[in-house]
Amino acid sequence: MGEPPLANQILLYTSLIFSLLALSIATCISKLNLRQQVFRALLCSFLAVCATFSFGWGLVVWPALVIHGLLVRWTWQGILIVLLSAVLTITVYFTQYGGGPGNPIESLLNPLSVVNFTALLLGSPVAVVAGMNYTLGYVSGYLLLGTFGYAAYRIYIQRKIVDNQQIRSLLFCMFCIGVCFMTALGRGALAYRYMLIPTLYILAMPGLFSLRPP
Repeated sequence: MGEPPLANQILLYTSLIFSLLALSIATCISKLNLRQQVFRALLCSFLAVCATFSFGWGLVVWPALVIHGLLVRWTWQGILIVLLSAVLTITVYFTQYGGGPGNPIESLLNPLSVVNFTALLLGSPVAVVAGMNYTLGYVSGYLLLGTFGYAAYRIYIQRKIVDNQQIRSLLFCMFCIGVCFMTALGRGALAYRYMLIPTLYILAMPGLFSLRPP
């Protein structure tokens, strides 16, 4: 499978930068007053729009922002701004560009396969280092998913006191899982160019467990 054209590669990195900026700005919204929350929600939405129309990965930013905002209790104004922006942007995106390659509806009829491929994508750096050992990739991917699930449970459900670095890392990891899931809906084979996102996940994961007192 060949590499995408240079222009697409540039847009891919542009989308990733805008996505990470949007998620970074969303990190501490819940700790701000109403005016600051509204401003940051608008800024996050603008950056997410830029990410979406740069490359399809930007679509994942929207559910990450909405889920995070609901779980950490943003003001309803902030949630509404992001939610309306998401609906409008996603509608325009699919109206103008349609779906990506593959058949997502058909993939969803086999959810176990989608989850397995998502795990394999997350573990792909380990699989490649081990000589394309897919079994090791699956095991590594599920361990990475389990680590994220544990951290998300402590932060969102148990509401442990955490710092902004942990929230930022959690959002980055959530974004990476979302991109892998979206890729799993439309792809059926592992390719080297997909390793950028799982590599980012592995780099962000240590930040989920801060060694500093909050």
